[in-house]
Amino acid sequence: RLEAQTKVLAPDLAASTFTAEPVAPALGQELTFTVRVVNRGSALAHVTLTGTVPIALEVIPETLWAGSGGPLTYDAEARTLSWRGDAPPQAIAELRFVARAVRWGKALSAVVLEDGYAGTVERRASVQVQPTGRSFFPLTLKE
Repeated sequence: RLEAQTKVLAPDLAASTFTAEPVAPALGQELTFTVRVVNRGSALAHVTLTGTVPIALEVIPETLWAGSGGPLTYDAEARTLSWRGDAPPQAIAELRFVARAVRWGKALSAVVLEDGYAGTVERRASVQVQPTGRSFFPLTLKE
């Protein structure tokens, strides 16, 4: 009796994360966004990251940082992030940028990670920008 085993070599980016801190910033406050590209697979991932930044946030270009691979870039007109880099098996690549909250309300950012084979992972980071200052309401007195 003969038996055969097949080992599939493939990247696995499912454990990757995209976070924002703080999650309830005040208007005008800076937030730090972090992407952790986590490859728990058994093959090298040739990662392409694309992302969107909502109009409620203003990316500070000089804070764009990638711990490995190519540079993390931001197209202010299209409001998109991009990065390319390799993530070896069982490794983590980290990317970071800072944005300023310029409009109050909910702001949802998203990144899509493609592994270079056919795998795609989407991650989202949501913040709730709080208005600053005091709110005053008119007072009407009736007799």
